[in-house]
Amino acid sequence: MAAARFLFIAGASGYLIIGCAHFLASVIDDVRPRFIVPVSNEARSAMAATPMALAKRSTNTWRAWIGFNLSHSLGLVSFGLVCMLLAANGFERHVVSVGFLMPLAIAISLLYLVLSIRYWFWAPAFGAALASGCFIAAYAIARAS
Repeated sequence: MAAARFLFIAGASGYLIIGCAHFLASVIDDVRPRFIVPVSNEARSAMAATPMALAKRSTNTWRAWIGFNLSHSLGLVSFGLVCMLLAANGFERHVVSVGFLMPLAIAISLLYLVLSIRYWFWAPAFGAALASGCFIAAYAIARAS
């Protein structure tokens, strides 16, 4: 069961690392855009000048973009941290014995993989594929034990 626990924590760590890196890039982009931004300065300027239909007076597309990326980061960090804490503090009791948690972690991880392949780029797809593999292997080992 130690191998399953290790693999589950490794999968969770991937999301924690990716989420923290994404958060840092988003915070930097809010001050000095350079990472998760359009290549064209004109596009970024247009985003800053374009109000959002839902909140025309309170925000623009650029601010919404930064907020989306920060909240997306929070979701990645939360998912990774919750999985890691559950596994680190009683893997068999908190993860294995609750029959739906490992399949849920696999499903969420695979959804992130599909999203990253469809909408993002190779780095998040690679990270999600690696984490998904860790979660799937952890599940297989735990079921075999």
